[in-house]
Amino acid sequence: MARTDRSHDIQKTPTAPDRLAREVARMVEPLAQASLISPEDAEVTLDLHLGQVGVLPFRPGLTPDHRAWAGSLAWAALILYPHTPPAVGFPVTEERLARDAADAKAYTFHATLFTTQAWREGGTFQLVDHVSADEPGVFWINLADASVHEDLELYRVPLTDMTS
Repeated sequence: MARTDRSHDIQKTPTAPDRLAREVARMVEPLAQASLISPEDAEVTLDLHLGQVGVLPFRPGLTPDHRAWAGSLAWAALILYPHTPPAVGFPVTEERLARDAADAKAYTFHATLFTTQAWREGGTFQLVDHVSADEPGVFWINLADASVHEDLELYRVPLTDMTS
């Protein structure tokens, strides 16, 4: 997938198709537990007709800030769970997992949203270490910046009524 250094135009970024939103919503519950047990490794790659989608769970306070998606993906999805202190008590109750899943927010981002310009300038949606198609780098979201500017809300997908 070719990338350029041009500024990103939000109006031209594809929005998540319903099928993608449903598939991401289906990952909220299973990744709630996985992200508590192994916050550095929890992730899923979905192989859909619109390309591969990387789904990363993120728990502020527990998940390392350096988590990123492979730069070769067509879409990146973020499931943002509530703040979680590092001292997670095990075993984790089903009630806790259900509450975390209910409080989660999910977002999908098309690959074209991430740019090397954002990386150089410290923007929100960064394409880091992109060299070529053979060395695509990684997609990384500056979550601190995104929170301040509410940059994620445009890409939020609903987590209710996604069972069909």
